[in-house]
Order: sequence, then structure tokens, then C-alpha cells
Amino acid sequence: MADKTPTYATTILFISIYLSIYLSIYVDISIPGYKLSIYLSFYLSIYLSIYLSIYLSIYLSPFVVYLSSSLAYLSIYLSIYLSIYLRLLSIYLRLLLIYLSIYLSIYLAHNLSVFSLIVVHTYISISFHFISLHFNLFLSIYLSIYLSIYLSIYLSITFYSYLSIYLSIYLSIYALIKYITFMLRPFVKCQILNPLMHRRLQTLFKSQAKRKKTNYKFTIYR
Repeated sequence: MADKTPTYATTILFISIYLSIYLSIYVDISIPGYKLSIYLSFYLSIYLSIYLSIYLSIYLSPFVVYLSSSLAYLSIYLSIYLSIYLRLLSIYLRLLLIYLSIYLSIYLAHNLSVFSLIVVHTYISISFHFISLHFNLFLSIYLSIYLSIYLSIYLSITFYSYLSIYLSIYLSIYALIKYITFMLRPFVKCQILNPLMHRRLQTLFKSQAKRKKTNYKFTIYR
């Protein structure tokens, strides 16, 4: 019976460590609250370790009691460390998915603006340009808002969803303004070049009239 006692005590202690770690992982996954899950896992692991230590102190030898106390503290430390590590890992994954949603919304808005610039500028008039731009702008805003809301519901983080919505709307409006300025640039150049062409034509016709020695009076109507 004396030879079997340490083996029995070691088995019970390993079971206590396994149960405390399993309990901390289960509480950390099942309860969404950060502080609540950590405190609850601490309490349950400490309670389980103390209960098994008292049980071993009653039924087993002092050496096994000392060993059980050491392993109980080790199980408490491992459960606390594991619960904190799992929580930080879940927060890191949430932040990574939020940044991915922001990047996807910006990429979608940029691609829609480039698509409208290439296709619509080639085949459709200027009025339909603005319609397509508004449509692409609203579509990109809607898709980015939908993506952000979906991720915020899935991850229970609202601040990052608002940030991604703000960035996507800002980028879409910026792309629209850049595209409008690009489209209006040829018209501004035409307005600048028209007076210069008018003056050159006037000087050309005057020089031709002097060569022919005629009283030719040329008038150009704008």
C-alpha cells in the first residue's frame, strides 16, 4: 500500500492540473468578457487545486502533500498564463481581421474608381460619367459599411468598424474629386488655347493681306 500511494497521488495531481487547464480554456472560449473570463478561470482553478490539496492532505503522507502543493501552484500558474495568452491571441486576431477589412474596402473603392475611369471614359458621355461615378461611390460605401458591420458583429468591436467606414468614405470621395479634376482638365486647356489660336489666325491673315497689297479687312467672330 505504501508503494502504491505516490503513484496514486501523482495521478490525482496530474488530473487536477489537466482539469484546471481544461477548465480555464473552456471558460475563456465560452465567456466573451475579458476580465470576467480571466477572474472566473482563476477562481475555478484555485478552488480545484485547493480542494485536491485538502483531499490529499487528509488521505496521503506529508511528502505527497508537499508535492501536491507544488503541483497545485504550478497548475494555477499554467492556467493563468494560458488564459491570458489565449485572450491576447484572440485580440490580435480580431485586430488583424479589422485591418484586413479596412484594406479590402480601400482596395474595392480604388478598383471601382479605376474601372469607371477606363471603361466609362471610352464609351459613354460626360453626363453618364458622373452617374457611374456616383453609382460606384455609393456601391463602394455600401460594401465597405456592410463588411465593417459584419466584422464588428462577428468580433463585437464597433470602434474599428466606424474607423473603416470613415476611411472608405473618405477614400471614395477623394477618388471622385481626383477623377472629376482629371475629366475637367481638357476643357480648361481648351478655354486657355482658344484666345491664343484666335490671335495667331489674325496675324496670319494680316500678313497675307499685306503681301497681296489688297485692302482686305478680316474679322473673326468668336
